[in-house]
Order: sequence, then structure tokens, then C-alpha cells
Amino acid sequence: MRATHSLSDARHVEHQGKNHGRHCRQRPVEQNLLREQLPAPLPAAGAPPADAAAAKAAVTAAVEGFYGTRSQATQATFVSDPSFAQSALAELSSSGFAAAAGTAHATVDDLVFTSPTEAIVRYDVDLTPTGQEPLPIPTNFFHNTYGKAVLLNGHWVLTPETVCKVISQATPKACAAYNIANYPSEVYGSDGSATKPPTK
Repeated sequence: MRATHSLSDARHVEHQGKNHGRHCRQRPVEQNLLREQLPAPLPAAGAPPADAAAAKAAVTAAVEGFYGTRSQATQATFVSDPSFAQSALAELSSSGFAAAAGTAHATVDDLVFTSPTEAIVRYDVDLTPTGQEPLPIPTNFFHNTYGKAVLLNGHWVLTPETVCKVISQATPKACAAYNIANYPSEVYGSDGSATKPPTK
């Protein structure tokens, strides 16, 4: 589940009949989605924080806290721009994805410190069906999501672009101020293909 693709891309596969059988042809964008299911490599490590273990725990807490907390005011504290975060979360809560977003939880897969004050993190966001209504997207649509955490006033927080990679899929208007294509560039490069893994 990535920011450069619409949610509908993950649900449509083109079927064509051929002779007496049928075959399934994937559209190019769907092939891109399959490629992004393979974890892209994290960038090379830079100088770590003085207490790398504590910093890693704090970055993990920021990721899991933002997606796992149900209070918007608390969620906003895990983002470097809390005012933006609250506005974006308010937009999300009024969208058709509000119910699905309310079931989200995140798990950090890996992270690397590129400097003492920045980290690139790969994580999964999972959605849990409530049984009351079908989820509008697959529960694992946001697996292998990449983002950036920064040390701000002594606290590790997520950048607005990081949370927008997920929020913008439900409500693009909320993240219109941020360019999230190929973000973070440390993973995807400026053209979005520099470090992506090859297609299976």
C-alpha cells in the first residue's frame, strides 16, 4: 500500500478470453504493486545516535503509537508537525475509510539510522476486519511501507510525508501540501526506481 498508486489499482485485474481458455493479464501498475511487495533495501547506515538501542525503541514507539492510538490528539504528538497531523486525521475520520483506519496497527520490520537525528524505517500497517462491514482494501495493503523519523526537541517523531503515504490513499486532500512521490528518497531515489528491487 503505495502513495503513487490509487487504491483501486490493487483491486482490478484485466481478464481476457483467448481461444477456448482464459488468461489473466496484469496491468503495468499492478506489476508495480507486486514489485513493491518485495522489500526494497534500506539505505546505508550513517552515524548512529549515541544510544542507538534507546533511539531504535523510540522510533518504533513513534510508528506503533501513531497507527495504534485511537486519540487524534495523541496520534499528532508522534508527528513532527502536530497541527498538520490533527488536520489530516480529521479529514481521514470523515472519509469512507474511517472505520478501516480505526482498526490499524503497525509493526516495525527494520530501520536504519542515516544520521544521529534521522532514521529510515520499514513497517507494516495491518487492518483488522470488524465484521460489521467489508474493508475497502486488503488488510495487508500497507505492508512494506517506508518512512522517516527525525529527532525533534529530544523526541523521535515521524515526518508528515511518512504518515501521508498512508493517509493520502484515503483522502488525498489531507496531504495536498506534501510531495510524497518516491518518498523517502533515501529508499526510492529521486526517480522512484533507483533502489527498488527487481520484479519477480
